[in-house]
Amino acid sequence: MCIWIVFSALLAIVVIAMIVIALFLRPFFRERMSELGKTKRELFFLYDWLDAMRRNPGKLEHSIEDKGAHTVAIYGTNPLGMQVFHELKDSPVKIRYFIGGSRGDFSCNVPIYSMDEQLPEVDAVLVAHLGDYENIEKKLGKNFDGKLLWLEELI
Repeated sequence: MCIWIVFSALLAIVVIAMIVIALFLRPFFRERMSELGKTKRELFFLYDWLDAMRRNPGKLEHSIEDKGAHTVAIYGTNPLGMQVFHELKDSPVKIRYFIGGSRGDFSCNVPIYSMDEQLPEVDAVLVAHLGDYENIEKKLGKNFDGKLLWLEELI
């Protein structure tokens, strides 16, 4: 009988500890799941983009030119932004600079400006970022009053 009391007490302690741990870790796991969802969305977008490029080479370049833009800045110093750069670097569309959080130059020798700086004139800013559209538009609107081209709409 005594062993059952000890066992029940230990079991209760373990269950309470698991509940407390779960409550503390819940925000951590929610954040990680959100990051995984974003990464999954980016991967599916890249797959669709690669498929579109295979079927219609130069589609991004032509879509930008159709919008009347010949000089662009790329918003996004992320892998998606770098992929846009590599897609356009040998095209008639000229990339003047990146807009992003890190300051300096990429190995591609294109300057990076922060959103807080006065941005040099270009025909359009190509947003190579998925989601958060209102926030990006609001931030860019402070120092840029030209055209915004959303990569998702051009592909």
